[in-house]
Amino acid sequence: MDIKSLEKEFERVHKRQRTAETATLQGIDGLISSLTRATETDFAEGGEDDGPCIDAWTKLGARVKEQSSKITAAHKELGGYIGKAGKAVDKQSNRASILKHFDADAFKGHPGALNSSVAEHLYRQGRFGIAEHFVKEAALEFSSEQRNSFMEMFAMLQALRKHDANPALEWAQQHRDYLRTSSSPLEFRLRQLCFITLVGQNKTTEATAYAQEHFPRFATEHFSAIKRSMGALLWGGTRSSPYADLFDDAPWREVAQLFSRNCCSFLGLASQSPLAASIEAGCVALPKLLKFISVLEATGSKHEEMMWNKKETLPVEIDIGNAGQYHTVFTCPVSREQSTQLNPPMRLPCGHAICLESLRRLAKGARRRFKCTYCPSEQTLAEATELHF
Repeated sequence: MDIKSLEKEFERVHKRQRTAETATLQGIDGLISSLTRATETDFAEGGEDDGPCIDAWTKLGARVKEQSSKITAAHKELGGYIGKAGKAVDKQSNRASILKHFDADAFKGHPGALNSSVAEHLYRQGRFGIAEHFVKEAALEFSSEQRNSFMEMFAMLQALRKHDANPALEWAQQHRDYLRTSSSPLEFRLRQLCFITLVGQNKTTEATAYAQEHFPRFATEHFSAIKRSMGALLWGGTRSSPYADLFDDAPWREVAQLFSRNCCSFLGLASQSPLAASIEAGCVALPKLLKFISVLEATGSKHEEMMWNKKETLPVEIDIGNAGQYHTVFTCPVSREQSTQLNPPMRLPCGHAICLESLRRLAKGARRRFKCTYCPSEQTLAEATELHF
């Protein structure tokens, strides 16, 4: 699947959509102007002679038809671009292969897992009205406490996006012990943003007083950042200063992400929406899986083709990046394979660890003694214990 070509197609759709939107708004404004002008001038004065009035109606009708034609043409062209993008998706993706290997039993035993992920994603995105309807129709159980938590978090994130740190700062003060336990710099980063805001507004006296009041207790851990902040105070909020980056939007975005992670962690949630994380991982994995399927179909490996998606692990190695790693991964030093639920890591009495399948191959029996692959210690299979990370 060529993602780059699909991106280009959708970029064309996006550009055409903006063009169509502009043409539509201009056309509607033109119609309003024509109607207003006709009402105020052409039809304002009545008389016995209907000729001028008929001419005015004729001209107005022509203008309305012209503007309507422009709007229709713009939308027709947009529809053509949308159709091309859809065909590009159909061409790039082998939907038949995807559906043929779809595991209908993936959520067996967890009927509400997918719906719960969708509902949580809607709440995280601030789509509270849609989320309420979805929860009701899917018969999910979301407590009022959960709803209120999502609403409060979204409100504070919205405030941060508008460069208002006060709601998030109030939350950080209320949960100061938790943030200290988790070694989070959230409160300091929020204080720094408040200070930089005062500097950017040329409120030097207020900024100095704010720094004297709040920065001392952060000096041990954030001394370098405090020095930079005070340097920005000396230079002022000029864009040519060495500290201009402190006045950009980037620090606000970083703090918003940090706040989201800390708040989700406090609520016992993943920092990223499970639905979004699953879709991102699927988008990375899908091209390689489709290529693997095409190779199996070309070589006629029907048995492997039917059975690979029933296994616990994928048939090919797929790197989804550090952002997609949520658990500690153990790689067996003997087989060079990652551990799974069916092949867990095992700790030997000598302290070394290998996967269960490698251990069984070495032991060749539950009571037979064998040497560790890394040291001369001897042990039996029964003496090994399973490791849990």
